[in-house]
Amino acid sequence: RTSRENELWTFANLNLAIVYLRSNRIAEFQGLVPRISPDNLNSSSHCLKAAAYFIHGMHAYFSKNMSEAKRYLRETLKMSTAEDLNRLLATSLALLAHVFLSQGVARESMNMVTR
Repeated sequence: RTSRENELWTFANLNLAIVYLRSNRIAEFQGLVPRISPDNLNSSSHCLKAAAYFIHGMHAYFSKNMSEAKRYLRETLKMSTAEDLNRLLATSLALLAHVFLSQGVARESMNMVTR
């Protein structure tokens, strides 16, 4: 908490959110949500905002809220395509394919990974 750089704080909180999600520490993740909400980010970086959408999509997927996951991941796809963020684009497509596959839509799932 010694840095006053807003972009650095946002980056650190987004990474911490991923750690919390992957280790199933949902209570700690929920504490970060107000700071990493894409609509409330105090950042001019489109990359950080796209990453925030991805993290919220990942949380929705892990929470089995597929409609929210699709909404967040589609927003991530739009932003990462516009900003030429290829790794985030690929990761978002893969997670979106999992969403479709878990809904039993195998054809759409294949479309995501063969794009």
